[in-house]
Amino acid sequence: MNPNTKMDMFASFINNHVHLNSPLLKLLSFKKRRYNPALDTLTLKAKTRKEVANEYGISLKTLSLRLKKAKIKIPPGRLFPKTLRIIYSKFGMPSGLRNT
Repeated sequence: MNPNTKMDMFASFINNHVHLNSPLLKLLSFKKRRYNPALDTLTLKAKTRKEVANEYGISLKTLSLRLKKAKIKIPPGRLFPKTLRIIYSKFGMPSGLRNT
């Protein structure tokens, strides 16, 4: 059995047996982010949204709109390293951080 047939059978099973809001479907539809090894070695500290916007050279409102468009939900308050890594992996590292 070739791989395409296996994938077709799997897709058919998913379509017939998995509900639209199921965690399995969400997991299967998750898109892999581009791996950036520099993010692993980067030492990050908590930052405000304004600091992140300044790193990208955009306004706070533009940053908020881009986060909303990318469907990145961030908690209120400061942005901690885990959240910053999500933002940087989605939008790329700001030019100021690339050299450090």
